[in-house]
Amino acid sequence: MTLTGAANESVGGWTLGFIQLKYLSIDQARYRGATNRDGSMLTTLDNKTLCRDTYPNSTDVWYYPSNQGFTSGQFEQTRMLSAFEYLPPTGSLDVRAQFADRTSRWWPTTQINTLVPGHPTNFLHYAYIELFFCTMLAAKDPNGNFRILKHFYWNVIWEQYFKSNNSSPFGSSTTLQPVVPDPAKRARLEQNTSPVRDGYPRDSRFPSFHPSLAGIRSLPISRVVTTHAQPKISYAPDWRHS
Repeated sequence: MTLTGAANESVGGWTLGFIQLKYLSIDQARYRGATNRDGSMLTTLDNKTLCRDTYPNSTDVWYYPSNQGFTSGQFEQTRMLSAFEYLPPTGSLDVRAQFADRTSRWWPTTQINTLVPGHPTNFLHYAYIELFFCTMLAAKDPNGNFRILKHFYWNVIWEQYFKSNNSSPFGSSTTLQPVVPDPAKRARLEQNTSPVRDGYPRDSRFPSFHPSLAGIRSLPISRVVTTHAQPKISYAPDWRHS
């Protein structure tokens, strides 16, 4: 953003950064036993919980909490001007912030099938994950009021099959992964981004805009929701889930 005014005018307390909402996640993993009689499992963690995407326990709305001093290259990821910041003689000051996100999901490579007698181990066979976000570039003035400057939507899609790791036969090692990606089956790895639009998104799924962003502040934190979610598990006595 560019702040303009009179030379030497105080601009202390202005902040520029990114706010991110996660509004949908599809998380599914399928497991199967070493043989058909060892069964299979379908595990899901899908949810449509609207979340603010920031660090756990943060009371901030910024994706990068403003008091943490995150930097990437030469720019801070949330740029907060000090109380002693003034406009230069030109009366114009460019303020920059950066954004980057590395999304991830973790599934255990093995699960115990409690439906089948003997409770055999089932092994990760297939995983499908979709995560949907809306990211906003926002400026906060010294009085604590926000202006949403830009926004865009983006999502990631991962789809992967797995197979037995021949160097680590099922159950023979705790130090090697019992499964590896199956090269014979196509992996789907996508990242899609919408055009960048001005202002706050006109989206009925999101809180109405208020200069304090009170509606966004009241949302649960994405990482907390994901960590505490209890998976739904369906068991089968054969490979029907794989």
